[in-house]
Amino acid sequence: MMHIGVSSPAVKEFDKSGVLKANEVELIEVALDKISLDKDIAEVCLELKDKYGTVFTAHAPYHTSLVEKQRINLAYVSEKNFKIMKKVFETCSRIGAKYVVTHGGALEREYEYLYEKGIRNLIRNLKRLCKEAEKYEIFLVLENTHSDQNYRKLAETPREIKYIVETVASENLVINIDFGHANISSRTYNFNFIDYFNLLSDKIVYMHLHNNNGKEDMHYPLFSGSIDYKAVLPRIVKKLKNLRNIVLEVKYGGREGIVKSIEVIRGTLL
Repeated sequence: MMHIGVSSPAVKEFDKSGVLKANEVELIEVALDKISLDKDIAEVCLELKDKYGTVFTAHAPYHTSLVEKQRINLAYVSEKNFKIMKKVFETCSRIGAKYVVTHGGALEREYEYLYEKGIRNLIRNLKRLCKEAEKYEIFLVLENTHSDQNYRKLAETPREIKYIVETVASENLVINIDFGHANISSRTYNFNFIDYFNLLSDKIVYMHLHNNNGKEDMHYPLFSGSIDYKAVLPRIVKKLKNLRNIVLEVKYGGREGIVKSIEVIRGTLL
C-alpha cells in the first residue's frame, strides 16, 4: 500500500508554524533532523496514531541538521554517527516508523579530493547501520543529494547510488529519490533525470517531492518550478513496483501550496 504525506514541520502538532492539521494527511515524516532527540516526540506521535491512524516515517539527522549536537556525517567514520542513529532507531521503533531516510554524507570542498575514501567510509557506515536497523525491523532509506558550493555530497548520481547500494548488499538498505535534488544533479552533471528510475527502480520505495529551478534547492510547491510533475510523475510511478511512501517537502507557498501539491499527486496518480 502506498502512503502520501508531508514532513512534520508542515504539521501544527509538530511545529507552531505548520499549516496543516495531522488529521488532514495519512503519512507524516518526522523530521528528526530538526527535532531534538531529547524531546519525547514519541508521545505526540502515539497520540496521533491512536486518534487518526497516522502512519509515520522519519528523517535522520545529517551534517547540517538544525540541532547541532546530533549532527552526523556518514562520509566519516565516527562513533557519534552510530550513537545518534541508535537513538533514531529507538524512537522509530516506539512510534512504528518502518522507514528512516538518511543522507550519504558530505565532504567540505577543501577535502573533496578524499571523495573515494568518503565513499568507502559511507559504505562501511551503511553496512553497520543496516545491521542495527535490522534489529528494529526498520529499513534504512538512502536519499540522493546534490552538491553545492560548500560541500561535495555523496550518493548524488544514479550510478553512484547503484554502486553504493550494491556494495552494501543489504535487504535493509533501500532508496529515496528526492525529485528536487535529482533535478539539480541531473543538470549539473548533464544526465537524464529519468536515469534514477531506470537504474534504481527495484530499490526505490520512497520519494520526496518538491520543485525548483534546477539550480537551487528551493522546495517550492509542485506546480512552481522546472519539473513538470503532471507529465513525469505517472511515467515514473509505473516503473516503481515497490514504491511505498511519497512525502511532500514543500517549504514555500503556505497552506495553499501544500494542499494544491497534494491535489497534483492524487490527480496524477489516482
